[in-house]
Amino acid sequence: EILSYVHILIEPELILSSAGIAYSHEDNPDEALRILDSINVHYNTPDYHLLKAEIYEYKGDLSKKDAELDRYW
Repeated sequence: EILSYVHILIEPELILSSAGIAYSHEDNPDEALRILDSINVHYNTPDYHLLKAEIYEYKGDLSKKDAELDRYW
């Protein structure tokens, strides 16, 4: 499992997919947010904010969800 997270640092195009896997398949939204936050410094795309908004909604944190949607728009 740790190798999959190291792998995403080598291939940035896999970052959103890996965070999505941590969120949806592993039911670990906090790990997905950690992955996204750690890579945002080097790789930022609008999809990043949409995925974070979805994760925050899942966690029930609607204020953070709205903040991420504002960053997207």
